[in-house]
Amino acid sequence: MTLTLFIPRPPDIANGRKHWAAVARDKRALWNQLTVRAQTRHGFPTKPATPIAHASIGVTWHYLLPQHKPDPDNVIRRMKPVLDWLVMNGWLAGDSSEHVTLSTPVFVKGTAGMPKLTSVELTLTPGN
Repeated sequence: MTLTLFIPRPPDIANGRKHWAAVARDKRALWNQLTVRAQTRHGFPTKPATPIAHASIGVTWHYLLPQHKPDPDNVIRRMKPVLDWLVMNGWLAGDSSEHVTLSTPVFVKGTAGMPKLTSVELTLTPGN
């Protein structure tokens, strides 16, 4: 059964251009948003009873203007704090290649059908 999570756009914190304290602040803010959304089920399904041992993860990145469309490698890099949160909160058993297979991101212009304040659709498909 595939789980679909609608999440806010993760901050761009992995490029080494920010002070470590600013990176930590941005990551904490994202984790707080994800926690609130999971608790209120705002764009989140029910959490699995046990962490998913291996998941194929798909990312659909919604953007409004062409200049806001990032490169696929930047999207993958920005997913790291999201994967960390999924592991820490019991959605995934781990974020290594033993537990996760990341697909190439898909890009969609517009946010039709998305919950408010979200721009990324993350799918977790259990399997090997």
